[in-house]
Amino acid sequence: MLTVFMSHWKKDFGDKYTILRTEAITWATAVNQQLQVKFSQNEYFVFKLKCHASYLTLILMFMLRDINCTYLEYRTLQTTFEMFMFYINELASCLREKDVGELTSVDKLFKTADFSRITEYCTKQLYATMDSFDKDGGCNLMVALEFKRLCKNTVLVHLASDRYEKFFNSV
Repeated sequence: MLTVFMSHWKKDFGDKYTILRTEAITWATAVNQQLQVKFSQNEYFVFKLKCHASYLTLILMFMLRDINCTYLEYRTLQTTFEMFMFYINELASCLREKDVGELTSVDKLFKTADFSRITEYCTKQLYATMDSFDKDGGCNLMVALEFKRLCKNTVLVHLASDRYEKFFNSV
């Protein structure tokens, strides 16, 4: 997965690839230390790795993109995105708990495997988070819109990779 991200970064960022490579190596080292621990819930751990990879990609895109973003805005957006990823992880836990207790509407939505509806749901949650942040006047419009666009793409990346994994595992 990291190799796929790296090849995209090399194409997209060109001369800034070295910065990305350094960040990725630091990230991979941290992940490798986590892998020394035995996990009973592999599915959940793989999902968390996807979240970390998407998170790293998004933050690096913000670092290298020429948008008008102050350090305070960057840190606030980083915190918001961490909260969003935590939220997605919580939703993903519904997938693991099959036939355990009563199904919530979120469980039912994920069980449908309707990727467009799931994406729409996650994006609405993200927009709600960002809207409450915008009301406090903590973010300029350009940064907020860019952040929403990148986060929406991140949700799509998660869902697409899940879809491809299911396809290749069934072949």
